[in-house]
Amino acid sequence: NALRLMEEPGITHREISICEVTTQHLNDIAHNMEIHDATYENAQARVRTMILMDLANELNGLVVGTGDLSELALGWCTYNGDQMSMYGINAGIPKTLVRYLVRYAAENLYGEPLRSVLLDVVDTPVSPELLPTDKEGEIAQKTEDKIGPYELHDFFLFYFMRFGFTREKIKYMAVQAFEDQYDEATIDKWLNVFMRRFCTQQFKRSAMPDGPKVVSVSLSQRGDWRMPSEYYSLDELRQALKEHKGERILHIGQGSNLLFTSDFNGVILHSGMARARFLDDETVEAQNGLRLDDMIAQLTDMGYSGLEKLSLIPGEVGASAVQNVGAYGVEAKDVILRVHTIDVETLEERVFTNEECRFGYRDSAFKHELKGKYIVTSVVYRVKPGDATKTREEIIATRMAKLPTVGEVGSAGSFFMNPFVPEEQANALLKQYPDMPHFLVEPAPSLGGEELSSIERPVDGRRTSGERLVKIPAAWLIEQCGWKGKKLGGAQVWPKQPLVIVNADNASAQDIIELAAAVSASVKEKFGIEIHPEVNYI
Repeated sequence: NALRLMEEPGITHREISICEVTTQHLNDIAHNMEIHDATYENAQARVRTMILMDLANELNGLVVGTGDLSELALGWCTYNGDQMSMYGINAGIPKTLVRYLVRYAAENLYGEPLRSVLLDVVDTPVSPELLPTDKEGEIAQKTEDKIGPYELHDFFLFYFMRFGFTREKIKYMAVQAFEDQYDEATIDKWLNVFMRRFCTQQFKRSAMPDGPKVVSVSLSQRGDWRMPSEYYSLDELRQALKEHKGERILHIGQGSNLLFTSDFNGVILHSGMARARFLDDETVEAQNGLRLDDMIAQLTDMGYSGLEKLSLIPGEVGASAVQNVGAYGVEAKDVILRVHTIDVETLEERVFTNEECRFGYRDSAFKHELKGKYIVTSVVYRVKPGDATKTREEIIATRMAKLPTVGEVGSAGSFFMNPFVPEEQANALLKQYPDMPHFLVEPAPSLGGEELSSIERPVDGRRTSGERLVKIPAAWLIEQCGWKGKKLGGAQVWPKQPLVIVNADNASAQDIIELAAAVSASVKEKFGIEIHPEVNYI
């Protein structure tokens, strides 16, 4: 098929045997030629690549890689063999899409004989063809027999990469999607293979050549993907902190509140711990890697209430304590009893009470004096028996009506924090704008330590003892400045909720930063109020 694909369009071709040089190499390292193992296979793949690279030098040409996104995800390629090229043209295309494109080309773009050749390519079992054929002359080495069906792996890859779903959630979805093709045990088997290979084969992706991003996910080190160091126990976290002591470390959750402005030159840690347990009838401890909304959904199904107004907030449990997430009059601090952490230096556990966390509006001590010193490992919440199903459904419906759909439109949720201003300033604004929504914040006791002036940092939510502040919705301020739906470069203020900035058209980080700055400047000019990003710039 390869020869016919070149001959029909009149492409010049040359065939070079790798038998002699590969045999010589295997003999040199005293490898038994009868043992068809990884050494036997990879020696052939590396000789192929060496010949192609040398020919490219001789002809002033380019070695174009054929490895696709699925092979890179699974590491199903020979390191420094077919893993390497000068440009990986298929690096952004999953195997299932490759098959579809070839079939589409055969049926819509080409006549005979190319049509038949391409259809035969699609129907040929996927194979690296590094082992001899069977007795009937058929391909003996079939990739999908070894590592599993690519249609399953591409399904796993999409929901793992694009949405960051947990293994359990991906399995549940796959069982529903493939119920007529694969039983649960088969799906579980190949999902285990996917998770193991994806996490162990990063070294091949770290050295991959450039290639185009075609679909919504990419494994390129120079663009979308940095493989985090994921841990699944406190011992593994301690080990990772030991190994990377002295290095720059960024611990992330779902990453839904981060804007990477450039490559992160350091170590990224992420928790794979995603379980929750009842400590008593009204207390739940959840590990830091559990998705917040997944936990709320489970609690609601079990007949517990207390967190339902936080439904559909993106992010993981650990971030809920760091950020003090909130919505519709409820904040995480209202239901958090204590926060378990690991000291980055001593590797010892420490538990912080609610008061010690110094919670403020979208704020906590973990963003200030404790930043970089402790990693949140679990959070203990207060819950109570009660049917919260209706409230949760209403919250989800409201959020979905206003906010962009996760996975379809790129955003970090609410981009700006609501500002707090002194009551006197709010009263002056109300004379100009009688319809301005506003919420009086009752005086609070001193938080202790260095106080943060509400005038210097009007969005902080911390205030001097006895000071009365007024919260003004940032969305209203932004809309009054005419930003709703407006674009700057590829970034846009979301038409349905001006608190959100979205990636409308291949926006760069700089597009988003400049749009946010322009919005902030116009609010400052019109109202004399500073609004600040809730999103963290990295």
